[in-house]
Amino acid sequence: MIDHRLERLRASNDSTWGTLRMATGRTFYTMERAWADNRPRESCIPPGRYQLVPWSSKKFPRARALVGEGVGLFPGPGIVRSAILVHAANRPLQLLGCIALGLELDPTRGLLLRSRVAVQLFLDELDATGGPHWLEIVERFQH
Repeated sequence: MIDHRLERLRASNDSTWGTLRMATGRTFYTMERAWADNRPRESCIPPGRYQLVPWSSKKFPRARALVGEGVGLFPGPGIVRSAILVHAANRPLQLLGCIALGLELDPTRGLLLRSRVAVQLFLDELDATGGPHWLEIVERFQH
């Protein structure tokens, strides 16, 4: 079992920003939508511990999805949120409750930069180290 940690560091009206530290020490910037009472496709997910499982779709042929604590791959009994992915994005509104990774931030414009490269590095590292992989999400701020 390999643990990674996402620390949410600040939030605004439309976004949540932080860092994801891999078990190997590699660190990425993170971007999510703002907290919106855990509403599907609008809110970041609650802090907690989630398994990172492989996901493939036409839009995201190589991604990871979060599973655990009311979050599943697909809608169903006891599943509050589904298909929450880690994928590339540059602006919060490009996310539907998912998590984006980047190598750089542009805080003046609210942008996450070099996101595709970051996601590729993230996925390559997960694939190289085997699994299962877990992501712990913690907040370092008050809503």
